[in-house]
Amino acid sequence: MRACRRGWATIAGMMSLWGAAACGGDGGLSSELLAGYEGIYQLDAATENPTACDVEGASVLDATAQKQFVAVALRVLTIDGLQLISCSDDAGCASTASQAKSGGGWAAAWGRFFSESLGADQLGGLSASSGFEQSGTCTGRTYTALTLTHSGDTLRVEARLTNLPDAPADNGICWAEPAKQRSEAAALPCSSLSVLTGSKRAPLP
Repeated sequence: MRACRRGWATIAGMMSLWGAAACGGDGGLSSELLAGYEGIYQLDAATENPTACDVEGASVLDATAQKQFVAVALRVLTIDGLQLISCSDDAGCASTASQAKSGGGWAAAWGRFFSESLGADQLGGLSASSGFEQSGTCTGRTYTALTLTHSGDTLRVEARLTNLPDAPADNGICWAEPAKQRSEAAALPCSSLSVLTGSKRAPLP
């Protein structure tokens, strides 16, 4: 499968790609499906297990910046999905949602994008990180499988991160290649589990 080399964010020299499991062509989720998820949410719980994925870890809610988030139907590249964006309060969340829906940018402490239907009331997504180039090698590569479960007015987000082995750089560049990295991760143990749970406060403005 051709590697996806578009739609990444560069942060301190590292490329990450969020969203669909495959690249190329239109796709994603229907607006009717996404409408049931949209809203402004309060973050009720946040846990992190830094060493395994079989059980949730300790609470990190107190250390989590921006304890509200919006769920917004959004098109990223050619993919229609659900974007979660953290925010600080109701006014900030409303502004962030409006900016996102109008095609503008936003500043946030964290975010997630979901573009696959995994079944009734469950969505999937991914984050593929290229790592950093060091002496012709891409190090610090990761793949994160995302699952969002919708139950009543509650959203639960599970992020299972897998550390990947170093790989050769491509002419000095480390690319985020989600299809390839998903395949690599499937043969490796999951490295860490982060879980966020939020309850709906209000509809989008």
